[in-house]
Amino acid sequence: MIFKEDLLQYIWEHYNFDDKDLTTTCGKRIFIKNRGLRNFDQGPDFINARIVLDKTEWAGNIELHLTTKEWIHHGHSQDLNYKNVILHVVWKNNDSLFIQSPVLELQHVIDNNFLTTYQILMQNHSMIPCTSVGGCSINQEIKDWIDDLGLSRLIEKSDGLIHDLNQLKGNWEELIWRTISRNFGHRVNAEGFYLLAKSIPFYLIKKYKQHLFDVEALLMGQAGLLQKNWQDEYPKKLLTEYDRIKKLYDLKEINYPIYFLRMRPANFPTIRLAQLASMLSQNTSILDTLKEIEDVNQFKKSISFDISEYWSNHYRFDKISTPTDKKPGNTFVDNLIINSFIPILYAYGCVIGSAQYKEKAKRWFRELSVESNSILYEFNKIGLKPTTAAESQSLLALHKKYCTQKKCTDCKIGRKILQDAKSLKNELSPIIIDI
Repeated sequence: MIFKEDLLQYIWEHYNFDDKDLTTTCGKRIFIKNRGLRNFDQGPDFINARIVLDKTEWAGNIELHLTTKEWIHHGHSQDLNYKNVILHVVWKNNDSLFIQSPVLELQHVIDNNFLTTYQILMQNHSMIPCTSVGGCSINQEIKDWIDDLGLSRLIEKSDGLIHDLNQLKGNWEELIWRTISRNFGHRVNAEGFYLLAKSIPFYLIKKYKQHLFDVEALLMGQAGLLQKNWQDEYPKKLLTEYDRIKKLYDLKEINYPIYFLRMRPANFPTIRLAQLASMLSQNTSILDTLKEIEDVNQFKKSISFDISEYWSNHYRFDKISTPTDKKPGNTFVDNLIINSFIPILYAYGCVIGSAQYKEKAKRWFRELSVESNSILYEFNKIGLKPTTAAESQSLLALHKKYCTQKKCTDCKIGRKILQDAKSLKNELSPIIIDI
């Protein structure tokens, strides 16, 4: 196991060691009255600590290192910010001549089960590190913390939208157009669809909204999906109309790859663009619709329309398929609302200072069905089974902020697992510490 300084800081901050009968490396009895406050600015790791050495009480700061010699290597001996250090806490003492302050070595007083469990978490390469230890019992404090992560995720998305809105000089229509286009592209074509939206001013969409065929020609053409050698009449006519509009408004194709590979036919960019064209031609006042409709199920109906008849038996141009309903599915529409419309609604509430719209956005999260993806499947393994979109968004935020970065000592679930490890009756196999 590679021991890191952030783990040592966590151990000190949360008293994850046996503090009975402690002595410094020079043989003085030490009692920790106050471990101090974590310092995230320049200077020692913990400030305003209080300790008793033999019978003398000291107040000041505490510095942590993996080894004693790191005090010299880091230049602290010449730094005035460290002049009030009253205790040097290390994992391993490797300097018998250290005289700057008393040294407390921790390697012999830290619970082995704690260290072994930490090692298991760090060495697990799955999406959720704590699947390797079976998770832990989730108390109300942890549930509330996870819920707060979901709200933070919504606020972050909202802040990003407000930043983009400022770049667009307050043009909500353009912001919404670009945002929903990106999400229609899903993961694979998100950037391509976003560039597509940037290449078409929204006023053109509004101009041609009465003619679904024209809107579809615009989207397909700008995406580079129209060629000159189609056999079917439909793409030939789309190309003719696109060439007319392109020349009239001096449009430039995005010159960015749009992908079909390794995706289900229902997610093909041709189908998603046809669905997007249908939605835009039926409803170009999406912000007004967001503001006016209170029921999320009613809003779902307002953005889901039948697409052009050609696509009833096609997924791609010139390739006939079994006739199927190509109307956006419920799962896709839910994801679109979760990732586009709810953040937009929340951002709008922030910009105009309306708690009403912000609360409606949060309510819609609670009313929508839970999402389905591989990350949430992994959370199910440790007993975290979301039942609403609000809960699934919270878990996705947990995964992004903590699991992917192995920040188990900052995660309340990880901390609970590490704390529970100390109370195990059976001693786990000892580990080798590498510093």
